[in-house]
Amino acid sequence: MRARFEQGDGAALFSAVRFCANEELILPEWVAAGFFAATNRWYSLECKTLDEAFRVKWPKGLQLAAARRKRRLEGAVWLEVVRRVRKGASINSALFRDVGKTYSIGKTLAEEYYRSWTAKMGAMPSAIDALLEPFVTPEAKRARATRKVSKLRGTGSNSK
Repeated sequence: MRARFEQGDGAALFSAVRFCANEELILPEWVAAGFFAATNRWYSLECKTLDEAFRVKWPKGLQLAAARRKRRLEGAVWLEVVRRVRKGASINSALFRDVGKTYSIGKTLAEEYYRSWTAKMGAMPSAIDALLEPFVTPEAKRARATRKVSKLRGTGSNSK
């Protein structure tokens, strides 16, 4: 998240604040400084709006209904695909057609939602790990590494 924020992605700051609030964590220095700088731009009237102060804006042409539907369904679609693959299904057009029917969307949207969520999940653990790194004990790091290896080998308690 920090790298995205430092590259100008204001939404990364909101993600970090939201994550810390949800997990009841003290804000890392970069999050607190970024939040203060943005609110200061707004309070000092350098910016007319909070979206300008925080440098966040929905993309032009965003269709809210479609974006809401995607946000609401993409995790569920991903989970359903994973569930079916674990039961032996192949990731193919027929799978996305069937999953799409479950959620009243077409196979193309089902595949798009699955791939989108897969990409997000691939980036998420590293972002969370980076944010929490200063608070993780050496013992917790070793335990996490052991769980990851067990999961990859299919020998962990959560593997099927």
